[in-house]
Amino acid sequence: MATAAIYKLKKKGYWLHANKLAVSGFALASDPYIQINEADFNENTLGEAIKSVLDVVGDERVPDPVNWSEQSKEFLKKMGLKSQKELDARNTFFCDIELKRGVVIFTPTKHAEPPDKGFVNKSKEEPTINVPFEVSNEELARACILALSRCE
Repeated sequence: MATAAIYKLKKKGYWLHANKLAVSGFALASDPYIQINEADFNENTLGEAIKSVLDVVGDERVPDPVNWSEQSKEFLKKMGLKSQKELDARNTFFCDIELKRGVVIFTPTKHAEPPDKGFVNKSKEEPTINVPFEVSNEELARACILALSRCE
């Protein structure tokens, strides 16, 4: 099973990354990190990017971060962002992406309620969007865009 993430930043574009499991069992962002600027966007490019971040092979776990502050700085650097505020903005949307038994599963999220930050899954309120991995890049992108449209 492969997992990844996609962020949609209003008027900026899409940011994607693969995930790897840490020794403790939580997901950590990992290579590849892919950015698609709004001006460069097309469905084929987005579908190709989704397949790329899900193509991370291996079940090996990565060490738990020792210094979370450094981990966060490295994450932002690899994402090409200046601060966490860009991801925490109300006009940023986020979906979990999972490849399980040949099916790509997009899980819409919503912003966490203050004082918490980040995103929480909407799966109880909003069903996941599921498509076979073998669909065209365009169909995969459309499923992703539909899932992102259901985010809050």
